[in-house]
Amino acid sequence: MSENRKRERRGRPKNPIEKVSISIRLEAELVFKMQASNPNWRENIAELVRREYLTETD
Repeated sequence: MSENRKRERRGRPKNPIEKVSISIRLEAELVFKMQASNPNWRENIAELVRREYLTETD
């Protein structure tokens, strides 16, 4: 049985987005400002990386 069918049987939806983990170094003050300004700061960084990559590959 294929991996996709196993996932379907377990009720997990197919997700076209892969979850990755990266490590970046930022100044502590910048991180504190980002955390204080928006609870979705991690998602905002992910969106920024995605946009920059798409801009570079166009």
